[in-house]
Amino acid sequence: MITAENIFDNFKLTMSGLEKGLQVIHITTPAAQLLCCQHDENIETVLARRDLKPFDQIPIKKQETIIGLLKRRECPEGAKGAAREHMQPLGEKTLVSADTPLVEFIQDDSLDRIVIDGTKIYGLVTRSDLLKLPVSLLGFALTMHAETLMLNIIRSTRISDEIWLTWAPHKVEILRHYKRLISKRSELDKLELTYITDKSEILRNLATLEEFASYLPDKFFIDQLKDITELRNSIAHTGNTSDNDDILQELIDRLRITHKWIEDIEQWRTATANTTR
Repeated sequence: MITAENIFDNFKLTMSGLEKGLQVIHITTPAAQLLCCQHDENIETVLARRDLKPFDQIPIKKQETIIGLLKRRECPEGAKGAAREHMQPLGEKTLVSADTPLVEFIQDDSLDRIVIDGTKIYGLVTRSDLLKLPVSLLGFALTMHAETLMLNIIRSTRISDEIWLTWAPHKVEILRHYKRLISKRSELDKLELTYITDKSEILRNLATLEEFASYLPDKFFIDQLKDITELRNSIAHTGNTSDNDDILQELIDRLRITHKWIEDIEQWRTATANTTR
């Protein structure tokens, strides 16, 4: 027998597969396209090279082999000597596997890495690569996953449409869509027509009512819905993406918050289900 819980569990597996299927290799610049410098080039010459000016991370080669990564911003003012004296050598802090899921990669403190595929160097990934389409797809997947969890929590309270509609910012639009679609479907849940901002606002209001406390996670998780909603809105309007450091860090932080929120809510749901059996 197919139940709502079966459908939700299948969706959870699908979303988990999608999130893990988006990998570092999908945002990597291949080695053949990289502009590099030689290990024995003078650091002053390297930093002044016109072709390298746009790049903060510069792979360093010894002949044809990449041996390290030069980070422009970490070079001291007035740096002297050979480029190799200022590079980060290949190692745990500078390497990442090409098949690492993006959802895991974004947890790292250092997001500028040489990408390896097996035993070979495949290319380079940097923080600015997080503005590429695969990361937007990851953001959509994460927020959709979170939104489905939000919907599931609201449904568990069995709150009536008449009450939650008064809290929904898109009430008029929801009712208009419902009226248009109900003629084509015999059964239609108005909650299915809500936007993420509606679900967030409904949960925020539910959290203020003591009678629903046992159905809801801690207020800490309700408060985090603002960041999840902002992530959904920012990736929906791709024209607002920017490589400004502060905006990019905000995107990274919200991706991390959303991923952690999903993990914690899944654990909370499991714990809650076990205590009610």
